[in-house]
Amino acid sequence: MRWEALDPCTRPAHVVLILFDGLLATELLHQTLDDAPDVDLPALRAVVRDGVAWRYGAVVGFPSVSAPGTSRPAPALAGPPGVVSNAFYSRRLGRPLNPFALIADPGAFLMDPAGARAFYDDAVAPDVETLAQAAHRALGQWDAATGQGAYVAVINELAIGGADWSTLDFLGAGKASLDQYRVADNLAVVQAEQRIGALDAPVPTILQLSWVSTDGAGEGTGPHSPLLRTVLTEMDGRLARLQRALARAGVLDRTLFALVSDHGMELQDRGRAAHPGAIIARSGVRLRFQADGLLYLRTLEADAVPVGEALRVTVRDHDDGAPVAGATVACAGCEAALTDAAGAALVVVGDAATLAIEHPDFNPASLNLP
Repeated sequence: MRWEALDPCTRPAHVVLILFDGLLATELLHQTLDDAPDVDLPALRAVVRDGVAWRYGAVVGFPSVSAPGTSRPAPALAGPPGVVSNAFYSRRLGRPLNPFALIADPGAFLMDPAGARAFYDDAVAPDVETLAQAAHRALGQWDAATGQGAYVAVINELAIGGADWSTLDFLGAGKASLDQYRVADNLAVVQAEQRIGALDAPVPTILQLSWVSTDGAGEGTGPHSPLLRTVLTEMDGRLARLQRALARAGVLDRTLFALVSDHGMELQDRGRAAHPGAIIARSGVRLRFQADGLLYLRTLEADAVPVGEALRVTVRDHDDGAPVAGATVACAGCEAALTDAAGAALVVVGDAATLAIEHPDFNPASLNLP
């Protein structure tokens, strides 16, 4: 172990944090630490062997997908950052959100960088502290006039909040194919080299970037496949380019490299593919939205208040509280009633203890009476 990494007197002046999308720790460590690797990765091997490696990796939350891990400065459980999957349904906005599109489709940045920033504000919880914001809290905001504070560049990442420079600045000033991933990764290196050698700004205090080709290769042919290892050699070349840029800037020996992944993936048997969407469709379960590991059910909520000898039952959409007309309200031994435009129906319940509520667009609900 390199104990000097923990010595505050030798704290690095710069940090390069690279997130390898979907790369298993076991694969990277096998290729960099074992005596008989399958491919030669000199730049990665030097970083891992000369530093500190978490030999058995880490465990992430469910679903094991990219966007939750890239919406914070390091892999995180889905939920706290407000991002729960690569695509999810925002009950607040009443529509699906796909944060993964921001890191998988460079064209989206190019076409509408302002829209991408607005999308970030919609998708990520406002109280989440990004790495850029944490750096500014600890080291101060970057002041170009005095050269003081932290200068943070964020590339190919969702966590752009508080960044002094991001991919949106580069370009503004669903699933993609592996070829598109490779374009995005090459573009990330171009941006990083530009930031490191920029005349109008310092070498970033923190350079945070994602490389996504490992995910495309792993999902396509498996996490230990020849294609994945070919992509790793490409990544090694990109890392070497960053190191050369830092050397030209005279800061390589004062730079810490941190390599992380946002999730892993299983070994694959393409002959045993499942089709959960079709199974759900046949089941009759009503869905508002479906994504990786997530089902958003169309559900009802109801309440009842006495009106003479009857109950006034009001039925609403559980997502937005809108009244639901045409819902059937029934109970054992009473006459069923349909809700009106206000979502209300009068029902004489007698001794019934439970109301059954049904609507063709929603899953059935029940209301227990006091």
